[in-house]
Amino acid sequence: MADTPPTSSPEISDLALERFEAIESISDDKLVRINEWVRENIELLLDEDYLDPSLPKTLNVSLRAFSRSVSAVTAFLFGPEPSLGPYLSALNKRGKSEAVLKVKVLLDGVSVDPARIQRARLKSSAMQAVLPTVSNLQVVCDLRAIFGETKSGDDAKSGTLAGFEPVVEIALTVNDAAANDQVLVFQASELVLQNFLRALERAANQIRTLRESSRALDHQITNGAKESEK
Repeated sequence: MADTPPTSSPEISDLALERFEAIESISDDKLVRINEWVRENIELLLDEDYLDPSLPKTLNVSLRAFSRSVSAVTAFLFGPEPSLGPYLSALNKRGKSEAVLKVKVLLDGVSVDPARIQRARLKSSAMQAVLPTVSNLQVVCDLRAIFGETKSGDDAKSGTLAGFEPVVEIALTVNDAAANDQVLVFQASELVLQNFLRALERAANQIRTLRESSRALDHQITNGAKESEK
């Protein structure tokens, strides 16, 4: 009888390990607070609603510490290994004993049903399958200098300042189905910005209504799937 080949574990990416290593400098008390938030709000984390800018302040941690910790948590949740052991072993092989201790604190008691993780993966794929998804937004307000022309047409005097005009510069980062990022940069007047904000507020109200409805529908679908498995 031929020997059965050993089953190899899925490869843990360097990116995942780097996310774990990035929390080495975060104090244990901050990691404990973030851990408590993660365990209480795991659904928000999976639905990518955790980007509320007020969260780090609420937890009394810096935005940098919060972002790095959340990246480490998602690297584990969406990683190839369901248990923490293989990640800790890989970190030890890299000589990152301090990261091992920090990861244990951050991920203590953090676990999710694999079916829920799969649903989050499918959602992410579905959201990017049709149109590129906005992944980041940066806004800068500026005063654009307006220069006038001289009656003489003398280029040496063409630097006459005629005034200033406020303008908004916007940079949108979009991510496509192939995980490629593209940055779109454009400008807008104050009036266009006000119209944009009103449109976004209407959209925010509508999306809240849709989210509540979708949760009820998801519950029905989940219950139906469980009944069909019996």
